[in-house]
Amino acid sequence: MKVSFWSESVALNGKDIYKAFEYSIQKTDTVVHNDMSADTAVIWSTLWQGRMKPNKAVFDHYRSQGKPVIIMEVGVLDRNNSFRIAVNHINNTGYYGHLDNPVQPDRHKRFNITLKPIRQQGNNIVICCQNESSQLWAKMPPTTAWLSDIVPKLSTAFPDKNILIRPHPRFSLHRSIHEKYNIEVCQKRGTKDDTNFVEILDDAYCVVSPTGGSAIEAVVNGVPAIVSPESLAAPVASTDYKAFIPSEMSRLDWLSRVKNTEWFIDEVELGIPWSRIRPYLLNQTSNR
Repeated sequence: MKVSFWSESVALNGKDIYKAFEYSIQKTDTVVHNDMSADTAVIWSTLWQGRMKPNKAVFDHYRSQGKPVIIMEVGVLDRNNSFRIAVNHINNTGYYGHLDNPVQPDRHKRFNITLKPIRQQGNNIVICCQNESSQLWAKMPPTTAWLSDIVPKLSTAFPDKNILIRPHPRFSLHRSIHEKYNIEVCQKRGTKDDTNFVEILDDAYCVVSPTGGSAIEAVVNGVPAIVSPESLAAPVASTDYKAFIPSEMSRLDWLSRVKNTEWFIDEVELGIPWSRIRPYLLNQTSNR
């Protein structure tokens, strides 16, 4: 199998893990660079912005031919230390190999995450917005239109709660949103990132995050989440904006699965994530 890497369009914090993944693939397959004719492509992120903007042309080209695209991105569970590696999508519709392979025995120790008790109090409903340049938002309306639809619904469903909007760190919202609904926007002026999200969760009744990693953080911290079916948090969250629907999956089982969607650099160098997705890629290639 010929695998093409697109090394010029990688975020600075992804270069080392990108090289580690390339090293692991070279043990079993042919690695090339910037080749539109390979069997599969490896790109960094599906946020078509800044350094990663050229990756959209690669993604669109390969997918239009029915070829798989491997997407690498910063993880949620241990940010900048663990990284996601998925096929075709970075959300719940992507292929990680986590459902077809056993849980790695040391995963719980590596992440050292303790699930906090599920809370039933909190004064705020936190809406976490996505970047409109992201493939994760490709099927969604413009953010302002989405907020114009969702804010009244939440206000009606939860009249005794405050509504806070947390913009995507790299996508600012127009002040008209704040003024129209008289709600707080949690973003520090002049910075790309906002306040500590865990601090925001301290008084959160629930988090609304259709496709972002914020829902995963919320569930781990015991805060109920409202998401789209495509979210990785969907198995333990609600997809109903008017009420919370109890999940049938335990959070512990869910977290075990999510831990097998993110990998540390030594695991990537050993080829663990590659060995999990390679059979799927070979099958995709042979069936084309």
